[in-house]
Amino acid sequence: MHLDKFSQQNNTESSNEHEGYCFHIISDFISQDSLHKLKLLESNLNQRYPCQIKTHIIDDSIFRPYKKWGFNGDKSYSAYYRLLIDEILPSEVTKALYLDTDMLVLCDIRELFALDLKGKILAASNGFSSPFSCTLNFKARDSGKDLVTQTNQYFCSGLLLIDMEQWRKNDILSKCISFLENYITDFANQDAINVAITDSFILPPHYGLYLYQYIIIKHNQEETIKLQKIMKHIKIIHCNGPAKAWSSFFIRHSDAMQTFVADRWWDMAQNTCGFEEEFKLRKLILDYSKESIIQNDEHIKTLEHNISKLEEQIWRLRHPYKYRYKKLCRILKSRFVR
Repeated sequence: MHLDKFSQQNNTESSNEHEGYCFHIISDFISQDSLHKLKLLESNLNQRYPCQIKTHIIDDSIFRPYKKWGFNGDKSYSAYYRLLIDEILPSEVTKALYLDTDMLVLCDIRELFALDLKGKILAASNGFSSPFSCTLNFKARDSGKDLVTQTNQYFCSGLLLIDMEQWRKNDILSKCISFLENYITDFANQDAINVAITDSFILPPHYGLYLYQYIIIKHNQEETIKLQKIMKHIKIIHCNGPAKAWSSFFIRHSDAMQTFVADRWWDMAQNTCGFEEEFKLRKLILDYSKESIIQNDEHIKTLEHNISKLEEQIWRLRHPYKYRYKKLCRILKSRFVR
């Protein structure tokens, strides 16, 4: 989702009468039913805060020479659409916020628009607790020369606060397309933007922290304390990888995050004007699948236990003397060794 502020306000406490937002939704397809619901949502939101919702259907043929991007089987060219932001937004827009659809926003986004980018093309999150630099290596397509480049602060392209004037001035789209045409990339548009913009403004980790890595990676005590402090004051959570707020991921991995992330997301979704019934139905389906997943997990645990016992019995049959010897050793040890 794209957002652009169409008033020149830096004070986040300014009156609603002097500011508003235009939300840009970019996709390769939006049904008529969804378009109608978006109109209802726009009307509802305007009762509380001035806004517009605009939709853009993208012809992704320009990106078809490159590999699709996404998680598991849900792959498409949509990750590249953000590169077209200059062609999508009106030329008078000076600052824009790009957000991936798996971002959970828990703050007033006006505080992002009030940030001073200090002449940088964009501000972004790297998804982790601290900034880091790295050397990027890309294999050339065909017989060209491989690319090795250093970036001071590698960032995630899921959250981009963009100075549109600097983006246009530096012709970022052309640089990204040139990179994609000449090099093989692992992270689609993200590598392209990091090569085109090597000096970005890295946002504090409260904006866009990677949820999947937060849950899965085993951190040392110092890092764990640091991440807990960040999560306590989190503003935007990136539900990256399989850790989608609307998925069954949390059923197996984190009860705490189920409450903190998924339940909050579903509460917002089920109260989104125009889409209430659709999300309520999806939630019912998820709840039903949750019961099935829990039952299946119990069956799997029982099966694993039975397999373990069977393997032990097989070992005893194949090694009868070893088994009896070990058993005798345990008996003697329990009686005579103190």
